[in-house]
Amino acid sequence: MNRQQQTTDVNQLNEQVLALMEKVKDLELKANQERMSSMIFDGDRRYFEEWKIRMKAALEDMTEETERQKMKFIMDHAQDRAFRCLRRRLPWSEGAAYDAFKTGDEMLAHLDNRFGDFDHEAYAQTRYDDARLKQKERESFDDFLTKWEHYALMLDLDEADMVANLNQKLNQTFRKAGPRMYLPDTLRELAIGCREKERQLASRR
Repeated sequence: MNRQQQTTDVNQLNEQVLALMEKVKDLELKANQERMSSMIFDGDRRYFEEWKIRMKAALEDMTEETERQKMKFIMDHAQDRAFRCLRRRLPWSEGAAYDAFKTGDEMLAHLDNRFGDFDHEAYAQTRYDDARLKQKERESFDDFLTKWEHYALMLDLDEADMVANLNQKLNQTFRKAGPRMYLPDTLRELAIGCREKERQLASRR
C-alpha cells in the first residue's frame, strides 16, 4: 500500500469517526430534550413530588449558573396552573409583586405550598374567603397586602376577581365604593392608588 493510499484511508477513517461523533451528539441532544420535556410541570399534583426532586437535582448540577438563570430554568419548566402560581412574583413580570422571588429555592418552596402533599390550596381558599380577613382601621395598606397576598397568590384566580376581593377587604379609608366595573383592572393599579392615598393622609397630619 503506497503512502497516498494510506493517507486516503486515514482521511476516510477520520471522516467516519467525526460522522459517528456527530451522530452520538445528536442522539444525546435528543435524549436530553426528551428528558427536559418530561420535566414540565403543569399543576397536576400527582406529579409534583417527582418533578420537584428532578428540579432540585438539576439545580444542584447548575454550579456555574446565577440565581437568575436558575429561576428562569424553573420558570421554563412550569406551565398552565404551575406557571400562573409563580407569575405574579416573577421579577420579569410587568408590575411584579414587591416580594418578587430572588432564588430558585424560593420558587420551589412557593410551588410546594401550593401543590405539595398538604392541601395548602384548600386552606388558602378558606382564609381568602374568610370575612375576618379584613384590614384593621389603623393598619397600613402594605401590611395588610402582605397578609392578603400570602393566601391570594396560592390560588388560581382571575385578576379582576382578586382586585374585587382585595378592595372588599380594605377598610373605609382605602375601599373604593361603587360598582365593580369602576375598579382598577390590575392589583398593581389598586396598590398604587392606595399607597398614594396613604401618602396624602400622612402629609396632612
